[in-house]
Amino acid sequence: MKFVKVEWSGEGYWLDPSAYLAELPKLKEEMPRGAAQYATSDGHYDFSSSRCVKDLWLADMSTVHSDEIDLEIKFDPSKWKHDAGLVIRYTMVRKLDIVVGEHVSGLTLLGNVLLDEILPVKDGCSHEIALLGGRLYIECADLQATWGDS
Repeated sequence: MKFVKVEWSGEGYWLDPSAYLAELPKLKEEMPRGAAQYATSDGHYDFSSSRCVKDLWLADMSTVHSDEIDLEIKFDPSKWKHDAGLVIRYTMVRKLDIVVGEHVSGLTLLGNVLLDEILPVKDGCSHEIALLGGRLYIECADLQATWGDS
């Protein structure tokens, strides 16, 4: 990630979105509408909020193929923090990288979200999601995030 810090300290993860939040007012002007709305939504980076992405659990990923590739990722809520899950739909996906961490195998073991970062790219946005067991990186035309039953 360019601005959001997700670093292993030897005893746990140090998470700091403050540099990203400082840049976000400028970045959002270059982002597609859905990505900007999601990145700037209330509670997104407030660790005590039920709308913070931290601690959501990666539940499912699916693609829709037509003339373009669309992707949907579902996140289940943490029973200690969230009152609903999150679904993110990506349109016109141009890049999808899944990095599985050391000693982890399989999508379900990628685990919970640590933090994420959305940045503008040519003709769209990138969305990087740091997970306890790996990382997801998506480049797309835009995304739509919806809180609700996942």
